[in-house]
Amino acid sequence: ETADTSLHHIRTMTGSHRTMECPLSGGASLTKFVPDGQKTENPILEIENLTVRRGPRLVLGSRQENGAIEGLSMSLYPGEWGILRAPNGWGKTTLLEAIAGTIPVEQGTIRINGQPVSDSPPWRRNVSLLQSRDHAFPSLTVREVLELNEVDSPLEELIPMLDRPVGSLSGGETQKVAISCALSGKATLRLMDEPFSALDESSIRKVTERLTDMEAKTVLFALPVTDQ
Repeated sequence: ETADTSLHHIRTMTGSHRTMECPLSGGASLTKFVPDGQKTENPILEIENLTVRRGPRLVLGSRQENGAIEGLSMSLYPGEWGILRAPNGWGKTTLLEAIAGTIPVEQGTIRINGQPVSDSPPWRRNVSLLQSRDHAFPSLTVREVLELNEVDSPLEELIPMLDRPVGSLSGGETQKVAISCALSGKATLRLMDEPFSALDESSIRKVTERLTDMEAKTVLFALPVTDQ
């Protein structure tokens, strides 16, 4: 499934929203779908001057001509869907993991619901993270994975597969298990790293419909900037 087709489905499901384009450094962009009639509120997610390294390599942030490092800044308000599109290697996965608290940041501030989260463990950030890879337990059955994640209403296509080991599923079926887990709970911010990978158009539509129906649906998607 291509990134452009995925974006088309998101645009379709958020058809009544106005769109804001926010260019970012390194060939990336943030497209924000803003609900009509949105009131001025505090942002759900606010990032200021964020830099992250993986080992010695600067992944998030850009070095200026004078040698100073400029960090990433962005925000999402209640009900907004943010579509981050960036080339491979830009740091999309690193950004989502930093927000979720699974990797440390070098400098900058991340606020969720107005509160800095630098000292908060991942399980207290009220964030759901769908990773682009390594998000399955292949030895467990679909039923066991859903129960561990307290999923009450999985995607309906998974019902006939409940007693199958996750390791026996196709890539698309495994992705549907991971998405069902990511959409469970009451997180106020949902981070989804290339969520539509291996899904067909019908499945993408069902996932976006599920997101649209959720009460707390501030979402940050990460998609490749070009079709892979």
